[in-house]
Formats: sequence, C-alpha cells, structure tokens
Amino acid sequence: MHPAKNQTTGPPVGKNSDELRRWLLLAHQPGMYSRLYNRLLDALGSPEQIFSGTVEMLEACGASCETANAICAAGRGSVPDAARTGLDTCWRWLDADNHSILLRNDPAYPERLAAIPDPPPLLYVNGDPACLKAKMIAMVGSRRPSAD
Repeated sequence: MHPAKNQTTGPPVGKNSDELRRWLLLAHQPGMYSRLYNRLLDALGSPEQIFSGTVEMLEACGASCETANAICAAGRGSVPDAARTGLDTCWRWLDADNHSILLRNDPAYPERLAAIPDPPPLLYVNGDPACLKAKMIAMVGSRRPSAD
C-alpha cells in the first residue's frame, strides 16, 4: 500500500484513509473540475466541510444545481456507481509501485504548480514525488508552426 499525503498536516495517510477517500470522492462528483474544486476548498476549507455544506452554499461557490445536489448526497452516503467505480480505479492505481497522490496543500506538492491560478487539487504521481521539487526546464512549441 502506497501512502498519499495529508493536506492539512503533511504526514502520510494510508490509501484507505477517510480523508483521502473524501478528496477522491469529491473529485469524482458529476460536473467537478479543478477551478470549482479549488473554489470550494478556498471557501469551505476541506472536502469534509464541503460534503457537510448545503446546496445553497455549494451553488454560491459556483457549483451547478446538479453538482451541488450530488455532493450533498455523497456527504450523506449516497455514492453513485460512476463515483464508486472511479474510487476503485484510484485504489487500484495506488497499489502499483511508486504511485502516490499529493493533495493540493501538501508540503510535497510542487510550489510552482501550486502557484498557477487553478492547480490540480490532486496530483497523481508515478515515481518519486521529490523529483517534482527539482529544477526543471520546459520546451514550448507548436505542432503546426506558421511561417511567420
């Protein structure tokens, strides 16, 4: 079993931890995308608090009616099959060697990635997460360059 990191305190949490389950379950809600996930985290603090929120609170953060209702239902234990399948897929992925998940506020989460406007709330890592802190280069180009 490979650990993920705890967003609030930093120590590893097991893949079956309730905290990681909540982060993943939130990510698998219908209509969820990074910007909305980040808005909800910024406004309400944690997936646990998000799942405890009301439809009105979630809609005020930008969630659609469908997404807000799905999140509230999941908070009450009603998890649709698609979300359950997504969670099972994540657990199987985490079982592979060198696989881990970094949560957005984890100390190991890459600082430069965290600084972009809408960083991925969950970062799926295949390999050593410490490499994400190393100096890097990037090459930007086009597959169809123009003559200009």
